[in-house]
Order: sequence, then structure tokens, then C-alpha cells
Amino acid sequence: MELEEGALVTIGRSGQSIFKVISLEVEDSPDHVMIQAVGDESPGRYPYPCLKTDLFPSNPE
Repeated sequence: MELEEGALVTIGRSGQSIFKVISLEVEDSPDHVMIQAVGDESPGRYPYPCLKTDLFPSNPE
């Protein structure tokens, strides 16, 4: 999967929570992107790094 800023993703193929890719660059870590939970009600909503290989496209219904 080719990631781009603004893409909606889940962590894992069957992930329930939706995240937005907010940056394709993480300092000193080319295998990571910065993501943040979507929705103001999400507890602990803050950007954090995640491995690119753990992310899958979100399929909102």
C-alpha cells in the first residue's frame, strides 16, 4: 500500500479504530509514519509513529 498524507488507515487488517496519516516522515525512522486517531471523541488523541507495514486502508461503511 502506498501511503500519502491524509490517508485513512487502520492498524492491522481487521482494525476497528481509524487513523489519519499526518506525516510521512519520522525523524531517524524511514519505516514509520505519524498517525493520529480520527474523531474528537477518541481518548488519548495525539500523533504517534507507527510502522508502515502495520497499516491498512480504512474501508468506512
